[in-house]
Amino acid sequence: GDLDKDPAAARRTYERLLDIWAAKRPEGGAVRDDEPEVWYSLGTQLMKQGNYSDAIGQFSKLVPLSKDPNQADLVALGLLGIGQCSLAIGDPMQADRAFKGASQVKPELRGLAESIADGGPIFPK
Repeated sequence: GDLDKDPAAARRTYERLLDIWAAKRPEGGAVRDDEPEVWYSLGTQLMKQGNYSDAIGQFSKLVPLSKDPNQADLVALGLLGIGQCSLAIGDPMQADRAFKGASQVKPELRGLAESIADGGPIFPK
């Protein structure tokens, strides 16, 4: 869609949506079912823009959901994103932990995580 063509607009849209949801959520209230997807999408946009620390912040919101089998895909992709961004900012220790976590949550990501960790492209096409 249009958000794919305009990363800045995508970022603003995702941030606005999260702000609206946060304002409506009662203190200590549960996150919306679709909120994790927005965290991931915002993290991805931030990563594409080279805002690696901010992207890690968004991807990190997914990690506590790792016990929910319905969120396993997003959690694993978020951990993979944390690993990629950590390498990009020069933190190989955090990257290694994130890649191992992604592989534990979704074993099918092990090959990709190992390839990146072993010096392959950080952001494969």
